[in-house]
Amino acid sequence: MNANPTFSVVFITMNRHEELIDIIKQVAEILPLGSEIILVDNNSDEPIKKANRQSLVGIDALLIIENDTNAGVSGGRNIGLSAATRDIIIELDDDAVLGEVDIFQKVATTFGNHPEVGIVAFRIVNYFTKQINRIEYPFKNKRRDPLKPGLAPTFIGCGHAFRREVIEMVGVYRDFAPWGSEEADYSLRTLDANFEIYYEPNILVYHKKSPKARIKDPVEFGAIALKNRLKVALLNLPWFAVVTYFLVRIPHFVWKTRSVRTIGLMLVKLKADWSYVRENRRPVSRKTFWKVSRLGGQAWF
Repeated sequence: MNANPTFSVVFITMNRHEELIDIIKQVAEILPLGSEIILVDNNSDEPIKKANRQSLVGIDALLIIENDTNAGVSGGRNIGLSAATRDIIIELDDDAVLGEVDIFQKVATTFGNHPEVGIVAFRIVNYFTKQINRIEYPFKNKRRDPLKPGLAPTFIGCGHAFRREVIEMVGVYRDFAPWGSEEADYSLRTLDANFEIYYEPNILVYHKKSPKARIKDPVEFGAIALKNRLKVALLNLPWFAVVTYFLVRIPHFVWKTRSVRTIGLMLVKLKADWSYVRENRRPVSRKTFWKVSRLGGQAWF
């Protein structure tokens, strides 16, 4: 990697304005020379698209790509990744806030110190509570010291960085429309390609967890999340682990949603994805599976 790498910072958005403008302007103020910002708009309402364009006038390093349809999280990110041209690619949520003014230097240093690392996972902290949410900590053991750096089994979508070689070798995200678990899937593929994922808590990103454009029905939300968890297992894991995933995750999500209707809705959604799963199933090696297990990842469930 270059001694002074350049960066592509990729955002996707849909019907957000204030949070999006804040984070893009924050990034633009500290963006290294020769770097770029890519904003993929997933078919926001026209008044919001217009307001965003007007608020971002004057940021020369910014490329705005406006989709005619909502491509989902994976699809939107893939459009951004395909447009990115720099050495290191950072993805940030459109409701994130940087906790570090030297984030670019810290990312470059982490990659420089760890040539085997393909993805750097940032520490994600709730903006309002200043606490780490369980689902935004990349280890299954939530009692692990969150200030301890080290190899990790996955990364969190709100803030992370790719070495360009990972994208070139592993490819882009697979289809998890509309959202959910694309990071878990990509992590397994990355580890199986002999790259490592490194959790660096000194790279801090706050997450505002804006409720806009979120699904309100807890059963539907749970069914989508459960379907995608099971889809990750079906696409990537050996069959014995697929079985344990189903045995553990299904009752867990029924308990979380307090509704057995979650199972039926999940099965309908999984059936719609079945052809995709069958065509794209590529189980990781046993070596990768046991690595994920040792790292405290979701190997068995």
